[in-house]
Amino acid sequence: MAENELRQTILDAIIDCPSSPFVLMLTEVRRELERDVEMMEMLRELRAMRDADLITSSNDSGDGDFVVYFDGAQLEAVAEQYEQWFEQHKNDLNVSWDPFGLWFEITDAGRIDWHRNLPAGYIEPLLWRSVADAGGHLVIYAQDEECVARALENWTKSNPDRSIDADSRVVEPLPEYVLNINRVIRDGIRVTMTISQRE
Repeated sequence: MAENELRQTILDAIIDCPSSPFVLMLTEVRRELERDVEMMEMLRELRAMRDADLITSSNDSGDGDFVVYFDGAQLEAVAEQYEQWFEQHKNDLNVSWDPFGLWFEITDAGRIDWHRNLPAGYIEPLLWRSVADAGGHLVIYAQDEECVARALENWTKSNPDRSIDADSRVVEPLPEYVLNINRVIRDGIRVTMTISQRE
């Protein structure tokens, strides 16, 4: 675990999300750390992370960066508002939205920081998806050729009655693709190959 355990846990919570409401983040962080992380502790860390360009903050009304929530004079009031809301809804907590509209998104710098501080032996989530279409093609969306190889190995094992025509392989750049596990591939590749039933 990174020296700053809270920071790494926050990044863990939002690494695969386009954006995350504060309520969801706090709930996941408390569950992962198995302690009642205080509201002010969480907000101060988020402010520090935003100042370090690891995350961006916004509100859901479209007003852009929610700077007022991170001003010293406002931080305690915001923490108190959240504490009251959590207490009122602790038995029917809906973490999929935020009552005060505070959302966060990880930046490229945040992804680098998250990856640099991963524990030894950490296994990356799947970075590929394979789809067999009705036209007799296998399409693989992947981060790189290594992931394509893993996808092919996995698909071949799962489909022993099918064969792949390696000569039909077409590789195209993939600027962005959202995987079915809600993970985004950026600057990846799309590989298309013809498949057929084995004799």
